[in-house]
Amino acid sequence: MGNKSPANSPKLQVRTTQTEWFHSELVSHYIQEYIQYLQTLGFMLIEPKSAVPRRRPTGGNDKSHEDVYQKKRHRTGSPRVSYLQKSLPAGLLIFEIGVLEPFFYTKLLAMEEARIQMKISQTVASKNYKVNFIDECDRNKTLIHLHSFTYDYHLRTIHNYIAQKNPANIRKGFHLTSFLDDFMKYYNKSPNYARNLIHAGVVHVPSNTVTPAQMFNYLLSHEKQYRMNVIRMEPVYLDSDMEFDNEYVLTQLSSHNITYNTDNGLPEHRRKDDFDVTLLLSHDICPQDKKLLTLKYFVIMTSKRELYPMKGQWNTLGKFRTVTTQQGVKDFSNASSAPRATPEVISQGRRPSGEESSRESREATPEGVAREETTLKSHILGKLGGIRQESVNYIGYYSEHEETMKNVIMAQASNAEERVGETVSLAMIDCRRDQLWQKLLLCRGPKDPAAQLSYHEFTELITLVHHETLDKVDPQLLPLLTKSTAWFTALSHTMVTKYGDLCRQFVSSDGKVHHTVVLNESYMDTFALVSVDNSTKEGTLNIVYKENKANNNFMPFVYTLIEGFVESCCFHLYSQLL
Repeated sequence: MGNKSPANSPKLQVRTTQTEWFHSELVSHYIQEYIQYLQTLGFMLIEPKSAVPRRRPTGGNDKSHEDVYQKKRHRTGSPRVSYLQKSLPAGLLIFEIGVLEPFFYTKLLAMEEARIQMKISQTVASKNYKVNFIDECDRNKTLIHLHSFTYDYHLRTIHNYIAQKNPANIRKGFHLTSFLDDFMKYYNKSPNYARNLIHAGVVHVPSNTVTPAQMFNYLLSHEKQYRMNVIRMEPVYLDSDMEFDNEYVLTQLSSHNITYNTDNGLPEHRRKDDFDVTLLLSHDICPQDKKLLTLKYFVIMTSKRELYPMKGQWNTLGKFRTVTTQQGVKDFSNASSAPRATPEVISQGRRPSGEESSRESREATPEGVAREETTLKSHILGKLGGIRQESVNYIGYYSEHEETMKNVIMAQASNAEERVGETVSLAMIDCRRDQLWQKLLLCRGPKDPAAQLSYHEFTELITLVHHETLDKVDPQLLPLLTKSTAWFTALSHTMVTKYGDLCRQFVSSDGKVHHTVVLNESYMDTFALVSVDNSTKEGTLNIVYKENKANNNFMPFVYTLIEGFVESCCFHLYSQLL
């Protein structure tokens, strides 16, 4: 007897109606484009005519072709079959394409002249026609390029969906990463005549100041700031007893121009092509290390000019290479300690890709990993039902063009990794800054010590924001910065008395450094700061901005803060004269 699932295991339900409709539309569009490709090879679509009912034989048990067709149709559903023809002097080529779930098939039929007409010429020209007819059959068998067309079509469709171009032919909520994982397992190597390319890899970035989940969620909520877009993905499988979170991925679009040789290899015939480059980022859960942000990325290059596979042969022979299914892993050092720093590559290795790595991560989960059950199950169920990782490598043929394009896609992948590292390092600083800033705003007395912003956290916040002294705002205010530390200390008490709940105070452990914050009630992205350092006998007055500079729309509120702050300083100065 087989093993039974646990009683409390999730009850998986596959999307049916919506998925079937979407898949049917996608297959119809695929067939339509493939027919257009065959028409560029000289084939003409045969328009079907309405069938005339024929009288069945009166006797015998012989089954007509119509009976077989009807039974096949009843068993497999309505077949989608199209026929095309290509007329040649020595015969006729008939091309049949159709869908027989779950497969798409093609048939190339050749009808020589003898089968079409009774009288056949035996001239030399007629014999040449026969030879040419055989050559044409061989040439068309090569030019079918079913895998190359399918490969390009899928990548182009994914790009159109991400770029929101028409026709996208993909339903909203489509699980992109699961599909691309399966797609790359099915096509460990791109077909020889395909134009589009795809590469997958993994980037590891240490995240010590914020958790990896917080870091990725921050990127999702501030995607425009980092020139990205967000796409929602629904789980592939659903559990009716639980609520599942949607997954989200980050995307970025760019363009790239390349120049490469044509079939004849002449320098004067070098051809240029424009490619759309799509970068897709997803958060890959890494339970082994809570402080490691793991981002899985896909780089997709789709030709802007050419929709169909390449037709020609190359004069230069290609090379046979081992086709590997592994992905590159790149680690970046933590840039949070050095604000606005560029990440540095510290190591590079290899790791299993796709489902194998996901399975290893799940099996190696240590005890005590705090993670929401709903999010974990959503992540796992989103990966189920895919193609298993192929563990056996093989030798594949790489043409000269493929070698060139392989270098191009690897260069794009390297650039993508560098951009991801730089973006994450900047976002990590911004995320930490926003966390500390929000903690500063929520600080309301000693009622909840855990919610209090500590002195060390405040000094960290000051290193992550932008500030300027009052003399930078107005040179006439420079005399206020020349006062004694006793004057600045008394000014701090004046600020607390005047602003009350809008003030925050931070004192170092040795009691020598005091910081008094005056919040802007109308615009919380700025505050005034009075700092006193008794060890160096110095005091400063600053205006602190969360961003580099305040938005112009809010500058009136900033000026109001500065005016009130300066008036308080002048009042304190006047009171000292009395």
